[in-house]
Amino acid sequence: MDENLFWWLIDTHFHYKIGGLMEPCEHLIKTLIQYETDEILDFYRIFQIFDIEAYDAALWDAAYIIGCGCSDDGFYDVRSV
Repeated sequence: MDENLFWWLIDTHFHYKIGGLMEPCEHLIKTLIQYETDEILDFYRIFQIFDIEAYDAALWDAAYIIGCGCSDDGFYDVRSV
């Protein structure tokens, strides 16, 4: 799996978030289980890379301002959505 497929999967499953995050997450999981194990691990590795890159003080400041506060867990959620 490359970054283009990663972002296509994210866009396809999270473009229309109606009713919260559980439904798109469940659909993404159902899609990913159809891939080979190596591709699923690639998806996870790519996700981790972007999560690490998003661990940034400026983004945390923005999340803090937008959310009127932002805990460690809240900042993880911001980076994961």
